[in-house]
Amino acid sequence: MADVTSWEPPRMSDEDIEFLVGFDDDGLAQPTGPAPSPQPRARRRSARIVPLDLRAIEPEAVRWLWPGWLARGKLHILGGHPGDGKSTLAIAVAANLSTGGSWPDGGRAPLGRALIMPAEDGIADTVIPRLREHHADTARVAVATTMDDAGRERLIDLTRDISALEEVLVANQYDLLVIDPLTGYMPGSDRNAEGAVRDILTPLAAMADRTGTALLAIMHVGKPSGISRRPLQQLLGATAFGAVARLVWMTAPAPGETDGPERRALGVVKSNLAERPRALEWSRDRDAAIQWHGDASASIEALLRESGVEPKRLPRDDAREFLLDLLGDGEPLLATDIQEAARVEGIAWRTVRRAADGLPIAKRKVTNAGQAHYFWELTPTSVASLSTS
Repeated sequence: MADVTSWEPPRMSDEDIEFLVGFDDDGLAQPTGPAPSPQPRARRRSARIVPLDLRAIEPEAVRWLWPGWLARGKLHILGGHPGDGKSTLAIAVAANLSTGGSWPDGGRAPLGRALIMPAEDGIADTVIPRLREHHADTARVAVATTMDDAGRERLIDLTRDISALEEVLVANQYDLLVIDPLTGYMPGSDRNAEGAVRDILTPLAAMADRTGTALLAIMHVGKPSGISRRPLQQLLGATAFGAVARLVWMTAPAPGETDGPERRALGVVKSNLAERPRALEWSRDRDAAIQWHGDASASIEALLRESGVEPKRLPRDDAREFLLDLLGDGEPLLATDIQEAARVEGIAWRTVRRAADGLPIAKRKVTNAGQAHYFWELTPTSVASLSTS
């Protein structure tokens, strides 16, 4: 065996060393020149604000369908209590447009087209008869409540169906869209949350602006609470409802003795577009068209204040009356539906439950597929006594 103690590594030339340092430990070639300078990272392109040059924008006049009342491309709200005739008033407006008839203040309506979205009234037994009572041209008025979603029918949802709604408005050149009621097409939304309401109404108002369609949305108002409450504060829900709308109409009782049906007033409580017109008086016999009676005797604000002063009542009195009205036909109702109706009326659920304890209301539990449902109904004898009285 050779003596390794005397072994010496071979001498390498400068060229050999330069060649070897050009490889890393894995035998991959390494650059032998100076290290490249780092390249700057490409900046992500972000959205930017583009100020508008106002010199390039021509001023436009408000495009009125009904001067002072109904404007193209704007969101309007019509507020009132249940039974105040809000839906009938909206149908009267749509019918007038469909024939180019006369407005209640004497002006002339343009000939137009209307789309009605009724979430509460039946189409065959309520909407169509009312249109005929007001001599509408039903070839120029349509009704829509549902979406065809991949073969499945569902209610129109303003939180996600704005684009589909806009397509229909543009394709059919509708001048008026009636949403009755507005909250009926906001499923799952918190109607008392400012942000949630604005997230729905802002795109809706923008759609109206793009299409030039006047939007008339129906809303319920709360119970009168004295003279200190402003009209817009009576709309049930967040203040954003009244804030986003450009015009807000309201109805109120019109005082005075008449031989015919009770008279009411219709007025504008908010307008961002023009001076508010005078309130108008109207009345309606059962199953008949609205009759207009000229200017109201007072402003709509004064009439609303007057209607808000009521004798002192306990909350339980309101809850008792609410339950008798709701269950008076003898049909059982889900407790959850009663609770929602009470919320809309501004009555606390605990007050409703206490009032129910003093009424002949039967409560029963029904189990279906392992899920419990609770029903409330007036007992048959109490329904009979109510009918007699």
